[in-house]
Amino acid sequence: MKKLLLVLLLLVPSINAPAPPVPNIEIVESIPLETSLDNPEIRNAREVWLEMIGRARTTLDLEQYYISDEPGKQLAGVLAAISGGSTGSKSIVPDLGL
Repeated sequence: MKKLLLVLLLLVPSINAPAPPVPNIEIVESIPLETSLDNPEIRNAREVWLEMIGRARTTLDLEQYYISDEPGKQLAGVLAAISGGSTGSKSIVPDLGL
C-alpha cells in the first residue's frame, strides 16, 4: 500500500505539468497535375517554400528525392530562388552517392 501511495504521489506533479512546446509545423499541399484536388484551407507548397527560402540566412538544407522542372511551371520560381535569389548565397548541391 505504501508503494502505491508513493507512486501516486510521484505522478501527481506530472499530471499538472504544462505540456511540452509544439514545434512550428505547417501542413502544405502540392496538387497533382490534371486533377481538381485542392484544399483552399491549406497553403500550397510553392508559396511556403518561397517564404522559407527567402528567410534563409546562411544555408538552405533540402532533402529531395528528385527535382524536375519544366519551363514556365511553378517550380521554376522556386529553383530561381534557390539558385541565387537576391543574395546569390544559395545553391543546389546534388548528392551523387545514390
